[in-house]
Amino acid sequence: MLIKEEIYAALQDPAKREQLFSGLAFSEKTQKDLISSLMSGHHILILGPPGSGKTRLAGNIANILPRIDIVRDCPLRCRWEDPKCPWCLGDGEKTRASLGGEERLTKIQGHPDLKPNDIVGDLAPEYSLQFGMRDLRSFSPGKLLKGNNGVLLIDLIDQIPERTLNLILQVLDGDMLELGRVDRQLPLDLVIVGTGNEKAVRRLSSDLLDHFDVIKVSYPEDPQEDQRILHENIQGLVEKGDGMREYVEKAIDLVYQIRRHDDVQQGISPRGTIRCVELFETLPYIHERKMSMDDFYEAAMLSFPHRIKLKRSAISCVDPNRLVSELILGKPEDEGFNEMEMREQYDLEDITDISKEIAEKDLFRIPLRYGFNDILLQRIKNMPDSELAQLHAKVLEELKKKKQESMADKKKKLAHDWEVLQEIEEARERMEDDDYLFKELEKDALEATLEVLHKLQVLQRDREGWVLHKRGVRRLMDNLLPPEFGQRARISADGKHRTNTRTAVLFKERSLNVRKYRLGDRYKDFALRETIREAIKNKRDHILREDFRVYDHGRTTRLDIYLALDVSGTMVQGDKLWYAKEAAGALASASTIYHDRVGLLTFSNMAKKLLDPTDNPILIMETMVNLSIHKKAFTNIGQALKVAREVALMQKKSTTTPHIILISDGDATAPYTDPNGYAIKEAVITRSKGITLSTVCLVEGNSNVDLMRKLAKIGGGRIFLVEDIKALPDIMLQEQKATVTHS
Repeated sequence: MLIKEEIYAALQDPAKREQLFSGLAFSEKTQKDLISSLMSGHHILILGPPGSGKTRLAGNIANILPRIDIVRDCPLRCRWEDPKCPWCLGDGEKTRASLGGEERLTKIQGHPDLKPNDIVGDLAPEYSLQFGMRDLRSFSPGKLLKGNNGVLLIDLIDQIPERTLNLILQVLDGDMLELGRVDRQLPLDLVIVGTGNEKAVRRLSSDLLDHFDVIKVSYPEDPQEDQRILHENIQGLVEKGDGMREYVEKAIDLVYQIRRHDDVQQGISPRGTIRCVELFETLPYIHERKMSMDDFYEAAMLSFPHRIKLKRSAISCVDPNRLVSELILGKPEDEGFNEMEMREQYDLEDITDISKEIAEKDLFRIPLRYGFNDILLQRIKNMPDSELAQLHAKVLEELKKKKQESMADKKKKLAHDWEVLQEIEEARERMEDDDYLFKELEKDALEATLEVLHKLQVLQRDREGWVLHKRGVRRLMDNLLPPEFGQRARISADGKHRTNTRTAVLFKERSLNVRKYRLGDRYKDFALRETIREAIKNKRDHILREDFRVYDHGRTTRLDIYLALDVSGTMVQGDKLWYAKEAAGALASASTIYHDRVGLLTFSNMAKKLLDPTDNPILIMETMVNLSIHKKAFTNIGQALKVAREVALMQKKSTTTPHIILISDGDATAPYTDPNGYAIKEAVITRSKGITLSTVCLVEGNSNVDLMRKLAKIGGGRIFLVEDIKALPDIMLQEQKATVTHS
């Protein structure tokens, strides 16, 4: 009987189906998908976060398989009744052995250094000398062969090199594996279960994916599921009494708070919950005391912080240890406030849109910042389709309803009191007065709207008015990096940029450092292209030893990026400034991945430093959000390069490389005498100090593309000619990725 037929027969039994998902918390749909794929005899690829039960599922599949008889010591575990491999078909006495379901699981742990021989097997040197290289006895089978007649688990399949995975394709295509050196074909009968994270689909080839059913799993969404998993994995949990039950509920509640937290991208897995409860059981014995909140706190702090994956925008400003501690101890200011209830009350599906609108539209941002509520109210009324206006309208309706209900209650309860009746009548007349309704009630509604945004942590109070809350800034930044960032193909020289902007590549992309050859360097580190380039540069007709170049794996470089942004009057056209702000936010978010720092400066008539290089993306975005256009101001590009250079030299470290990115339309108009010449002069000085320069030219009628191209060429950088301003954030990511080597 084939392995696929065994699985099909086993899953006909409801008890086996229940055993398949023992200790797991998959949704009903996921369970049905898995059963359907397995009964169809398909290989499956399970994607999900760590601790979601992917590996355990593979073990459960093996556990439902029946016990079989095999040929003892057969490397392919041939069935006793039907031996097929060359080892079993050869001469020699054979004995029977038994193989249980749990023993029919073979695991391959994926990692980048896994080679084909590690999976298939290789020639054993001592036997090759004795029997010869083409003798089957010289071959030592690998795990792929040893997984025959069972379940082969390939954990973290997306970490395995493509060359190695191609061997697995050979098995998936025809269930036969060719051993080239020994000229044999080996028949294999197995079911492959691959596991990986959510990004595995993008990393694996389409040819490989075509052989799998892809099933995605996640953490439980119901606390009862976590309860069930705990009871299935921790023996005797029910018998430990009400005290233990109370702390188990606290642990599960804490887990769900972390999973739903705004700053958390990936929360605590069921495995993490189990580890926390296990620690909580042990700690009282160690401390020789009864179970207490101190033990729960200690167990949670040992189990949870390192399992939390923060959103990119929160990495540099949120500490997982502090987050867990605050959630356990509680925040007094959060008592009585439920964000989800408030969202439902005002029908707010996504408050990120409001955060973006406030940051993007100066018509709202500036009155909020300086407390001009009368101007803000007028602009809300003039823009009824805006997110802020719609929220204000909902709050206004709520206030009107409450006032009417209050008046009705007073009239009902105190109708016998003539003074109160007189008061109610006057209030009724005022309510019917349009002037009162649109002035007094709308003002109250505006104040209430701002308080709602304050509670939702979109806005926070400043000395004069309202500014965007740090959490509001994080919401803006969450969507600035594409999910595939860090895995894109590099930009090709003189080609089309993926955002349809023309790109001129003027220096090598982010790659390994190259240095002169030294005696003892490995031949595999030989850099052929750079060696040929060096020989051509030295005008040789053949390569000499002094031309040899090798890749240096030991050195790493981090960037100090200085973003010089044009805020002169021409930047007001077409929302240029807003997309430049988004570009800075994307650059700051990406810096947390590359461990770079970003500094900010603006220029118009003169240049001004806003921020020294920092790795805090929230601080960078907060600074950018508050920028405004300098209307009727000149464009002094030379001054911008001078100030950026001075800051870079002052902040320069031996472990970082300074790099300037200049964003402008290139229309230099200051100083009056020779603005273009002054800019070129400052670029030459900047490059002589070891600082590279790239330029981003926002192409329009007055743009000076030639000047921006010259500056980039002098600065040893790149020129981006941007016709679609919306592509600017993506260009910043490509520029950072391609600039200097990272480890």
